[in-house]
Amino acid sequence: MRTLLSSISFRELSAFAVLTFLLALGTLLAWSELRYEQPEIRLVPTSVPVPGLSKDGSSDDNRPYVNLNTASVEELMLLPGIGPRRAEAIIADRQQRGPFPAVDSLVRVRGIGPKTVERLRPWASVSRERAQ
Repeated sequence: MRTLLSSISFRELSAFAVLTFLLALGTLLAWSELRYEQPEIRLVPTSVPVPGLSKDGSSDDNRPYVNLNTASVEELMLLPGIGPRRAEAIIADRQQRGPFPAVDSLVRVRGIGPKTVERLRPWASVSRERAQ
């Protein structure tokens, strides 16, 4: 009398083992995806003002600005898209070529183009007057 195990060839046994492994792996992956939870996204208020809006969401004609001709690195970094390198580049350009006559003249700084200037315009100024 032959046993069941002796009637199965080595190839069949190997194929059975591989299929069992793949089935277990697929089950494990499906189970892990079901258990995956989307991380909670929290909005944290920042000190960077939103142009044209006050804290309560109403219109604010007295929005704050950064004077490009007197601002420090830290103050320039408050502008959207300006990190430490660009802030230092703005100050270096200001020291080398003199004050900026207009906000549009920021394009003379390497790494700042017209799109960046438009994004900065609500917060940037070259005088004590608010930028328009």
